[in-house]
Amino acid sequence: MSDLFRQNIIVENRRVRLVPFTHESSAGLVDIVYDEETWLHMPNNIKNRKDFENYINETVSEREKDISYPFIIIDKASGKIAGSTRLALFDYDVMSLEMGWTWFCSEFRGTGLNKACKHALLNYLFSELGFERITFCVESTNTRSRKAVLKLGATEEGTMGKCFRHEDGNLYDYVMFSLLKDEWPKINREIFSEFNTF
Repeated sequence: MSDLFRQNIIVENRRVRLVPFTHESSAGLVDIVYDEETWLHMPNNIKNRKDFENYINETVSEREKDISYPFIIIDKASGKIAGSTRLALFDYDVMSLEMGWTWFCSEFRGTGLNKACKHALLNYLFSELGFERITFCVESTNTRSRKAVLKLGATEEGTMGKCFRHEDGNLYDYVMFSLLKDEWPKINREIFSEFNTF
């Protein structure tokens, strides 16, 4: 399954479409990326064109090196680029990975697009690829994202203290959540029913 990184993965439901993050598909991010609130709880911070170019190059490079598989998030109703997310920390022995590094521009925060995005990816990972466990790690002071992950039906498993260093040089605590393949049919039916037909 390591050839996953070479595949052109596109996942979607009635609300959202996710396409691979490439130099070409990410070009539209330049119109939405310069927003201080977007990067408030993220390990990096994009303040200028150089930061933006570094972010694009590093993200594309991670896929080339089989480190992460990043996506561009597109709102299907408007056709607009809404943000980005990615999959990483693949463990094929136990079929687990981490989903995260997700951000949306201000226009799409609180609109339900994150829920649609997570449904499209979770359904693909559990139903088509057979992953057993999906992990989410959220910076501990990011209350909005912690609530959003719980609304997906995920289980909070605990806090990892000072486990990740941000660009500001400080170490931050992260809260870990999980969703399991055995839980998915019930969660998909009860929480994501709006996306199961399109």
